[in-house]
Amino acid sequence: MTKRLTVRIRPDGSIEAETHGMQGTECLPYIETIEGLTDARAVDSWYTAEFFETQQPNRATQQAKERNIEEHG
Repeated sequence: MTKRLTVRIRPDGSIEAETHGMQGTECLPYIETIEGLTDARAVDSWYTAEFFETQQPNRATQQAKERNIEEHG
């Protein structure tokens, strides 16, 4: 899935941002980035369903880990 960040600037000047395609804590650094770009501070935040999903390692990564364990005990 493609990683995206949607930022909305409302008529009252408030800013809303939502990440898409990011799982777990992968999205958290974007809070600081948005704060820096907008010279603002987050006053509210919540987790999307994607936050609670776990990243599935691809098969090649898993096999490399298994080989490393076998070789090094």
